[in-house]
Amino acid sequence: MASELTDYQKRYILEHYQTLSKNKLAKTLGVPKKDIIRFIKKYKEEGDSGDKVFPQHKKRIDRFPPLLWTLIFFCVAVFAFSLRLGTFFQSHNTGDQVFYTAVAMKLDKFGFNGYNLQEVGLRKINDHTTLIIHEKNPERTLLAVHKKDGFNFYDEPVFYAPPVLPYLIKFSHDIFAGGKDYLMAKKPQFNDKGLPRFLKFEFYRTIVPFSFSILTIILLIIFCKTYFNRHIALYAALLLSVSPIDIMSSSRVWADTALTFFIALSLALFYIADEKKNIFYAILGGISWGLAILTKTSAIALISIVGLYHLWVNKERLKGFNGVISVLFDRNLWAYAITAFLITLPWFWVITKTFGNPLHFPSQENVLEVMNWFKMVRSRPWYTYPADIAYQNPLLALSAVSLSLSFKNRKAKFLLVTWSLVFFLALTLLTKGKENRYMLPAYPALAVLAGCVLYRIKEAFNLRIAKRSGDIAVLALIAVSAFWSVRLAFMYVFFTPMDWLPIPF
Repeated sequence: MASELTDYQKRYILEHYQTLSKNKLAKTLGVPKKDIIRFIKKYKEEGDSGDKVFPQHKKRIDRFPPLLWTLIFFCVAVFAFSLRLGTFFQSHNTGDQVFYTAVAMKLDKFGFNGYNLQEVGLRKINDHTTLIIHEKNPERTLLAVHKKDGFNFYDEPVFYAPPVLPYLIKFSHDIFAGGKDYLMAKKPQFNDKGLPRFLKFEFYRTIVPFSFSILTIILLIIFCKTYFNRHIALYAALLLSVSPIDIMSSSRVWADTALTFFIALSLALFYIADEKKNIFYAILGGISWGLAILTKTSAIALISIVGLYHLWVNKERLKGFNGVISVLFDRNLWAYAITAFLITLPWFWVITKTFGNPLHFPSQENVLEVMNWFKMVRSRPWYTYPADIAYQNPLLALSAVSLSLSFKNRKAKFLLVTWSLVFFLALTLLTKGKENRYMLPAYPALAVLAGCVLYRIKEAFNLRIAKRSGDIAVLALIAVSAFWSVRLAFMYVFFTPMDWLPIPF
């Protein structure tokens, strides 16, 4: 009988029935499932306050009012913000950072007709400042400098990367440095006017990847708070905030943080569209997917994630010809896909018209001989990505444990697991080079799954050891893992700046 439940059992049920299945609650508390069902039904019938069923419950939950949780999440965002501030005090004059800025300059001067690295020059103003300019003399261009070293990888009529990041840099330049040159500055000395001058010169491009990193963390909090609980939202946000790969990507003029945000937003919107059966969210999700593809072509992988999720969620409908047709031609699915297709069509049309292949990527037969970077990333072992995760951000490795856990929100779990596995398998099996940042788009999913495991650990400790012991234990684990991760990040991102984390490989 429900009346035979103890006060502790009632409290535990009321606090967790929205996140744990009734079978899990029954197994954890050692009571019949029917008693739990009866108690929850009575609780809902008598009102959400629960005063008649369990008077102590209202006092219990008021210890953590929404305003306090809002303050906690704000502090997490400020914490993530502060960890990434170093980007505004370092140089961004290597590899892709120069290329993306140079292409943004070409877009500014010539529109999309100038979307390439041809006729781009670097003019040194002084020891601290370099201009990115339009250079007509072919002997003085950026590509000419590379060709002297035998590297002609990027000498093509259309820049290999889709245009969202260059356009974002251009728009940012219009806002923060409108009418001025595209500048790059070396790390300044902390004296005279070097620092404010450096911030003024570099801000227009460094703010772009920085902002998308923070936006992804905010999006993660909102999604977890809505479809899991606030504790999981807190744990996941902290794990992503201290991730060395995210800190590095947000501190370089790369496309990876923007890619991660658009992918996370797209999948979240498709999930909401499925939950609410609302085509408007599916269209918004398709827009975000299109922007993700136009940030990096690897976002095409979402077709597998969304497809598998849609089939799994609707597996009961896959009975008979009519059922299969209704699933395959679901209006939300097609609204999502068609929207993304229409947004990306102009880009793929240009690439196909220019190179004869919509998925064209630059190539050079002797690239491994003339560029050590390509040789290094292609020599890394197949297990680079899981090793990176376990070594650089240890608690994210707990995401693997989530596979063995039951979730009340099974749809969300399937989406997160599929999201993680598709990126891992695609990057491991289909790509030659293995860079730390390529796995970043899966980090939000890994952070949520790891957060769910930490939440279970917290609840197990609270139930079996002592009240609040789980909260203390989990926060201690996060603190130790965060210290390790932040130490690595600052070592290789800010103190001895590198464009990759050379550990463990």
